[in-house]
Amino acid sequence: MTDSPSTGGLVGVLTELGWTPEALARRLNNLAVVQGRAERLHTKTPYKWLHGTQPRSPWPAPAAALVTDELGRSISVAELGWDTDADAAVPAISGLVLPWTVAGSLHALRVVTQAGCMDRRILLTLLGAAGCAPAHEWLLARPDGAAALARSSGAPLPMAAVDHLDDIVGTLRRMDDLLGSGTLLALVQAHLRHVVELLDQRRYPESVGRRLHATAGELMRLAGWLAFDSGKHPTAQRYWVAALHAAHAAGDRALGAHIVSSMSLQAKDLRQIRESVTLAETGSSRLAGTGLWIGDRM
Repeated sequence: MTDSPSTGGLVGVLTELGWTPEALARRLNNLAVVQGRAERLHTKTPYKWLHGTQPRSPWPAPAAALVTDELGRSISVAELGWDTDADAAVPAISGLVLPWTVAGSLHALRVVTQAGCMDRRILLTLLGAAGCAPAHEWLLARPDGAAALARSSGAPLPMAAVDHLDDIVGTLRRMDDLLGSGTLLALVQAHLRHVVELLDQRRYPESVGRRLHATAGELMRLAGWLAFDSGKHPTAQRYWVAALHAAHAAGDRALGAHIVSSMSLQAKDLRQIRESVTLAETGSSRLAGTGLWIGDRM
């Protein structure tokens, strides 16, 4: 530890922002709450960082993300004077900026069910306009060709099997009150992985493929809701963005609108009131002319 803070780095950033170390700690704690993380900082801890102490994980990445947002330009962990953090911070939509096609839906499904290195990263909740962007893209996306929903190789998958899958999905929805979000989420994730395997490995016509995408979309909607209910906001957003892709591939406007309504409720919970209203209006407009209300699938 040095005797006095060095110039540049974190000192320079705080000076530019007009923040005290205590203000930085409060903002980082607020960010941790929004991100659904349990870690908290003592308000005096950033003083140690000013004198050369390296912040412990997970604080370097969120600190860089926080000052980046405030300054409107990219500030890396290294620019704050710290070693590169192994736990990189990425937005919740990372890996899910995809075309609104059946292929895009399949890729989104694989991304959320085969997390891999994403499990070691800090996911940042989408806020402001970024939180509304996926819903706006879904609203404007054009349907993909029906032929893309079929698969021509593998053992055949009959429609009756999809009926059974949907029965299980209905049971999982009803189990929420009995088991609670934390326990049930693992069951939903396991069932979702099974549906993805069917989409990737079995042979089916367009009608079955459409139903499978809708089933996957409902499972991801439910997984997102369970994650949201557990305070895992960025995880919920990842599931809901992927769910929107599946709903679009299936041509299920009611499911898509229900997903967007869940996103609206989350935005309200995060005190993103303007965005909550925008998302609610987006979901409602997509249902115009269908005779359905946005809450019909609750």
